[in-house]
Amino acid sequence: MKGIAIVVATLVAMSSLAFGQNDMNPANRHPDPSAEAFNHFYNLDYDLAIKQFRDFTVAHPQSMEGWNYLAQAIFYSGLFDCGLMGSDLVKSNDAVLHAPKVVFPAEQDAELQSAIGNAQKIADARLKTNPRDAVALYELGITYGLRANYELLAKHAWLAGLRAADESRKLHEQVIKLDPNNYDARLIPGTHQYLVGTLPLLARMVARAAGVSGDRVEGLKKVELTAARGDSARLDAQILLAVLYRREHRSGDGIPILTKMTEIYPRNFLFRIELAKLYADTGDRIRATAELERIDRLIAQGAPGYCGSRISMIRRNQAEVGVQIAQLPQKPAVLASAAPRAQVRADLLK
Repeated sequence: MKGIAIVVATLVAMSSLAFGQNDMNPANRHPDPSAEAFNHFYNLDYDLAIKQFRDFTVAHPQSMEGWNYLAQAIFYSGLFDCGLMGSDLVKSNDAVLHAPKVVFPAEQDAELQSAIGNAQKIADARLKTNPRDAVALYELGITYGLRANYELLAKHAWLAGLRAADESRKLHEQVIKLDPNNYDARLIPGTHQYLVGTLPLLARMVARAAGVSGDRVEGLKKVELTAARGDSARLDAQILLAVLYRREHRSGDGIPILTKMTEIYPRNFLFRIELAKLYADTGDRIRATAELERIDRLIAQGAPGYCGSRISMIRRNQAEVGVQIAQLPQKPAVLASAAPRAQVRADLLK
């Protein structure tokens, strides 16, 4: 049961990356933080992102979205500092079992818990007034996803993490019932369905007995649908999709996605590292090596995101990919999976 809990909850919680809100009535929305704050977040500039999201919560203390933004930035800052942001963490069902706990400084941990608590308190109050409040249901689902992330990766509390992840899924399924055209809300249920579908037969039977069903193919389709037609969760679905394609041994299908991400967020060295991994997965030694060499040039130039304290982390990641590349044949032998198999990959990047 421990194995089921950690597998289901980890990637379900990952899918709670979905920033934003989907209120049917725009009048009920708080203003979004500036695009600059999100740009900082996706470029791994977490200190700047946290400051701007924190300022947003001061200006809009009743914004569920703002508190979720802040909590996510703090949490992923912790993941980044612990070196747990790569796809290797989730490339297999048991990889997270061996991951170290994410340790937050006491002050940061307190702020994270406070942000999660504030988001939940505001959402609960709105739902008491209107149980069909779609935005409150959606944001509460994000909040429970964050709780699942925290319980799993910071506490290794498997049962608590599973419960939080399952509640996140149920809340977003309620949103879908209220608005069948809400593609953002399909991301968490889709990831949940996919993960349960990848479990061994016995584990799937136990999960089914607990009321949790899975279908790898259908779950992946839901994530692809959010990546192609989603709104606020579209970008996060695309990033997650590249990770899932790697799990599916379809690394070639993730290459266009991560290539686009390196263009949009040039300071995020992890996107370029992950792109090199995908090329190596497909047997393309030349392109995988070219990505590592491009990183070398960016470091030599002192490019933003490739200088200062980040260099040692970048070098460690480069070394890991280098080992993968060294095992490839000298002559590039690109696998069939390197060719995108469906039009959805093109649609994602429009």
